[in-house]
Amino acid sequence: MDGAPRPGVVRATSAKATDLSPVILAVVERLANDAVEWTRTHDGILTNLTVGVPGGAPIASYLDALEHELSARGLDFIDLKTEPCQGPARIVAMGFEPGWAA
Repeated sequence: MDGAPRPGVVRATSAKATDLSPVILAVVERLANDAVEWTRTHDGILTNLTVGVPGGAPIASYLDALEHELSARGLDFIDLKTEPCQGPARIVAMGFEPGWAA
């Protein structure tokens, strides 16, 4: 997995995601790349992801876009959470359960 969508995967863009600015969509892509890279370094199945989101960001739309981006890259998981942060959005924590490595 190189961070690009798997062959044959069509990204499902939701109405919420289309309302986001190109800047936020670029941040979502960066977060997805980070998640893919971090997943490669862990054994087990990704079960949860916590993302730090700056105040004033449209959180629901932001998470919707991130979920779609991660799913297109083959990363599906149980729980996606956010917490407020200063500065740019970032991955705060990822949880893994023992099992097959993604």
